[in-house]
Amino acid sequence: MKEEMVVGLEMGKEELEELLKNLPQILKELEQYITDNNSYSL
Repeated sequence: MKEEMVVGLEMGKEELEELLKNLPQILKELEQYITDNNSYSL
């Protein structure tokens, strides 16, 4: 099981780095979305 997880992490490493690079923008958009839809409460 652990070996499978490691392989999955290796395969997802580039995608993860891309996600981390885009994270500030994603959070900004999410924050805006929540602000626009005040029915959501955190």
